[in-house]
Amino acid sequence: MNTRVIVGILTVFAIVLGIIVFVNLAGDNIASFFSPLFAQKTTITIDKQQFSATVVKSEKDKQIGLSNRKSLADNEGMYFVFD
Repeated sequence: MNTRVIVGILTVFAIVLGIIVFVNLAGDNIASFFSPLFAQKTTITIDKQQFSATVVKSEKDKQIGLSNRKSLADNEGMYFVFD
């Protein structure tokens, strides 16, 4: 077999394997896995103390909350919007 064909097959195999691993790691929360990348941020001030907050509006994101975060920086949090 041609070297280019072998490299192409191995590349496709690596991509498929990566997708399988990602889906297994993210589980049912694939959308929430990417939500920090697209999240709306705001600054909240309470008694002259400023906080950076992620605005959470959807019911699914409210249910997930902070559960996908391993840590939370100082002066950081979530702002849950209820209508």
